[in-house]
Amino acid sequence: MPLASATRRHWSDCHLTWAVEAPAAELVAAHQAVDSIIALPRHFSKSPRFLWQLRRLLRGLNFDLTLDPQGLTKSGLVARLSGAPRRIGLARPASRELNPWFQTDLVASRREHRVERYLE
Repeated sequence: MPLASATRRHWSDCHLTWAVEAPAAELVAAHQAVDSIIALPRHFSKSPRFLWQLRRLLRGLNFDLTLDPQGLTKSGLVARLSGAPRRIGLARPASRELNPWFQTDLVASRREHRVERYLE
């Protein structure tokens, strides 16, 4: 949530879409900085059919930039499927699994606290 607020302050006229797993969708949708959400079913990354549909949806939205502070394979995959020319994520060791391979820009963070790391 602090990252959404900081993004809105930096780019006040942006359209901020947040891809989130369905259980957290209502909470994220209620945040004033978020314009829209894409609710993902649990285990979405295990379904080739769903990934193909998600790719079509994301590409149709013409994203300029993605921010991926989570650093997991599934969040990096969503960023990559978006087709955004710039995909910013965390470098290792803050990111895990295959995530760095999906990003175009990596931020090296030395922050311990998750919120501070996300804001970096």
